[in-house]
Amino acid sequence: TGRVANWRARTTVNLLSRVQVVPSFTDPGLFLDRQLASVALPGPLTQVMTGRLPGGVRRHDELVEVGSGRHRIRVRCYRPEADLGPRPLLILIHGGGWSLAGLALYESEARRLAKRINAVVISVEYRLAPQFRFPAQVDDCWAALRWADEHREELGATSDRTGIIGDSAGAHLATLTALRARDEGGPRLDHQVLIYPVVDLTMNSPSVLENANVAILRKSDMGGFRRLLLGDPPTIPYDNPSVSPIFTPDLSGLPPTLVVTAGRDPLRDDGRRYAAALRRAGVPVRWREWAEMVHGFWSMPVVFPEARQVTDEVVAQSRRYLGQEQGQRPQSPSAPSRAPRVASMSGPRSSGGQPACAQARQANSRKPK
Repeated sequence: TGRVANWRARTTVNLLSRVQVVPSFTDPGLFLDRQLASVALPGPLTQVMTGRLPGGVRRHDELVEVGSGRHRIRVRCYRPEADLGPRPLLILIHGGGWSLAGLALYESEARRLAKRINAVVISVEYRLAPQFRFPAQVDDCWAALRWADEHREELGATSDRTGIIGDSAGAHLATLTALRARDEGGPRLDHQVLIYPVVDLTMNSPSVLENANVAILRKSDMGGFRRLLLGDPPTIPYDNPSVSPIFTPDLSGLPPTLVVTAGRDPLRDDGRRYAAALRRAGVPVRWREWAEMVHGFWSMPVVFPEARQVTDEVVAQSRRYLGQEQGQRPQSPSAPSRAPRVASMSGPRSSGGQPACAQARQANSRKPK
């Protein structure tokens, strides 16, 4: 399972290596039980890994119509109690293989981001597979983004800036939502955060084989989740850009992006490749890799202290691009960048659980809102 930097993380990885975190995909009844449990995890159980819930944040739920109104999804809205200046919007899309987890499991992340960024966070409860096949999940996230943008004043978002963040399958949906916003002329996104994103459903990235049996997410789990999302045989070819954004011919015009990867994750190379592709398209990119970490570590800050470093990075970059630093937008596209460019696909590695960093900031042509 690779070296990890502390005894608590080592113990967790060793335990998870001996169990199948995701139940058998061949037993529909067992999977449904696990799905229901993951959507409504009790607070104390969640806090064992996420820590105490941050205070100073108000929350309420809203129902959002999708498409023609045949479906409605729930979103949970978080707003800091303190008045610390203009508040941007931040759309949060949870992970879980498009088929597990929900609002309860991401309560801590939503509260922490709302408070530290001083943002109105909208956590999206999109429809889950296999009951709802792709692209229902993207449609839900798109509807949530549009709804939040239209109701930003009522939500308490006093800034005109908007970001989007997702991890794992949630990062996959965030990429597709950002592409849709670009292609349909808005709502404008000013920043996106992709934490160990899925961008290639062909599962051909080298790290899928390299880390095929590492704890938390295995190659077999990835294949099972993919079948739940697209069916077997798939309703959409795995290399279609509509489901695998790495194959999108033109990635220009997307918002500045933070990409986070874990060195012991089957999805590691998906994130590396997407960061490089965005950079080639002229999108400002910051890529951070925690070489000793496994998939899902960001959601377990009690177990993995490195998760707090990720949150610090997310907060810093979000505040920069969502206008929370000195009340100004980041440097103009014509200004020179002092940050080093991504030197290679593999990037630098580090020891002791410290992040390896590759970053690039380049000009980015954006449509006005």
